[in-house]
Amino acid sequence: MRWWWFPVVLSGCAVQTPVIDQLDVQLEQLMGSPVAAVSAKLGEPAVQEPSKGLTRYGWRQADLVKPCEIELWADDKGLIRQARWSGYDRSCKPLVSRLTP
Repeated sequence: MRWWWFPVVLSGCAVQTPVIDQLDVQLEQLMGSPVAAVSAKLGEPAVQEPSKGLTRYGWRQADLVKPCEIELWADDKGLIRQARWSGYDRSCKPLVSRLTP
């Protein structure tokens, strides 16, 4: 049995959805704002540690397949300077709904 088609099938799975698009927009809009405002919406971060001159904050939404994780890096004034997330539509939807004004 040949598996030459397998990578082609996987490459078609990376589809943006309204939830994922909204998370991208929300995190972009948070740049320069206080991390305390995010904590007020998402709750206490599961991770809060120094990282390369900034403080890294992390939130996680559990899921049976793959959790949604949001990480923010804030400067010494508590302002968000970097953001990263991973996950997919179902696991990120609860976090996006809490971030949405």
